[in-house]
Amino acid sequence: MAKTFAIRRLEVVHDGPSVQEFIARWPGLFREDQVKEEFRRITAIPLEATFLGKLDHYTPQLLKVMRAKGGVAGSKIRPILDTLCQLHSIDQQRDAVICSLMEYIWTKKRCSHLQPLFLKMPVVGVLWY
Repeated sequence: MAKTFAIRRLEVVHDGPSVQEFIARWPGLFREDQVKEEFRRITAIPLEATFLGKLDHYTPQLLKVMRAKGGVAGSKIRPILDTLCQLHSIDQQRDAVICSLMEYIWTKKRCSHLQPLFLKMPVVGVLWY
């Protein structure tokens, strides 16, 4: 991965491939283990441990915001949050918070049309570098 970073960056900057083309050309970048390794290589920060630590830190504030959510998203979030206090495993609690957060931000009706659009976007608009 480290050897191909410069090649990938040049390809993205000069050729401007769509996300779909980039996925076809560099499929390893879209595997979980490779994403974590690339993030660690670039930032020297462990992605998953950092994310989970911050998630644990901000969970109380996130829960307050999500409990106040109204409308359709709020009605979908409430059952998830109601089961949260019954979950004993930290992994199950994290899953419930992440599911609630995803529902809070994206409902299927609002984001289902974005996937085809996202795959046609130039990679420059998606990647950091």
